[in-house]
This record gives sequence, C-alpha cells and structure tokens, in this order.
Amino acid sequence: MLAERLARAVDEGDLPSGTDPVALARFVRVVSEGNAVYAAAGVGRAALYATVDVALTAIPR
Repeated sequence: MLAERLARAVDEGDLPSGTDPVALARFVRVVSEGNAVYAAAGVGRAALYATVDVALTAIPR
C-alpha cells in the first residue's frame, strides 16, 4: 500500500520522476522496523529521532 501511495506521489509530481516507489517503501519499512527493534531494546527517543532525521535525507525531494 505504501508503494502504491509513493507511486501516486511520483505520478503527481510530489516525488521526482525516476523514484522507485517499491524500493523507497522498502527503505521506509526497514528504518521503521529497525527503530522498533532499537526502541524495544531501550534506545532513547532522541537517538531514534536522529535515525529518522538521517533517513529523511535519503528521500528524494
């Protein structure tokens, strides 16, 4: 579902043409699941947000 939404964002010009919506959706899922594992292990909120900040730089604008 996320890949479909990202594909629509490409079609509507919200993401650059050439963006691979399936790969981008997988990337978002991996970051999210990784943060969930780290949170369960006790990593603090600031560190989790820092990871998200870095991940956001990889998303095409």
